[in-house]
Amino acid sequence: GSGPKAFITVEYAKPDPELHTELFCKMPWACDGNTKEMGCDPFYRFKCSCSGDYEAQETQVYRYLGPIFPFKCPKYYFADICRDNTNYILITEKVPFGKKDQKEWKPYEIMPCAEKYFDFQLEPRMRYEMYYCLMRCQARMAAWDKMKFFDHVPPEVRGQASNDTRMTSNPFPLKLPERRRSMLQRSSETVINLWTEFLTNYGKKLYAAEYRDKAFLNALYAVCRDAHAYKDDIMLYCHMFPEMCALQHANLQSDNAYYWTTSEGKMDAGLIDWGGASPGAFATRLAGCITSAEGELLDEQEDGLLQCLIDEYY
Repeated sequence: GSGPKAFITVEYAKPDPELHTELFCKMPWACDGNTKEMGCDPFYRFKCSCSGDYEAQETQVYRYLGPIFPFKCPKYYFADICRDNTNYILITEKVPFGKKDQKEWKPYEIMPCAEKYFDFQLEPRMRYEMYYCLMRCQARMAAWDKMKFFDHVPPEVRGQASNDTRMTSNPFPLKLPERRRSMLQRSSETVINLWTEFLTNYGKKLYAAEYRDKAFLNALYAVCRDAHAYKDDIMLYCHMFPEMCALQHANLQSDNAYYWTTSEGKMDAGLIDWGGASPGAFATRLAGCITSAEGELLDEQEDGLLQCLIDEYY
């Protein structure tokens, strides 16, 4: 994860039904110490705290956008960040996730956390309906952004400051020196090595033997070499159409949401983990929502998920 977390139980001097007594606290990894169990991870601290302004932006999203989003979002209570050393703290309402061995849930009772790539542990209905929830949330947020419902919130809170420069006018394809193209193509060997290791070793029991066949592997490698040299161009193309870009969650995988059923039996969701929220291309943000879905489910539900996104957006 992006840092150590903690739960806080609060007793108020003046109780109020609008105030939660169970809170959730998020902090960055420490740089001193020995293990993650001790709260230490220098690499992820650098990645999260020094490669972008994700933590500060997340606190601002909870504070300014959370109350007006067209879906649930944990209530913001407190945040602070030190610009000198990047230490920060974020305190929100705690999401009361249900237990995995629970078989039935009352209306509006939160279901278990949907861990990435562990959909098979969830009850059958949740395995596919949660992805429809993610489609609806992303589409709703994008539509509200297009209708300028968020415009009274400062642009930097909406990710405009870190907005992808690909949304500006760039030549297509990118005019890169041949040396740069060659370097990108050579770097594809790292990707090829990962595919080889996965298909022929770690993941070989997940796929039919034909996917370890030399002819298939060579074809896959050739595609990797060609595509990797133009990966920036491919991403640029997704951002060349302003009408297909809007404010969306940047990492809306299944474990960055929480789910429940309404009194009518329909599944709904709230969203968490807002670092990096910004305008983005519908295609890339949609793809990020379904990366942990089972292959059979995607094969069966792909058209339905796309139609769900379209219907909710329009």
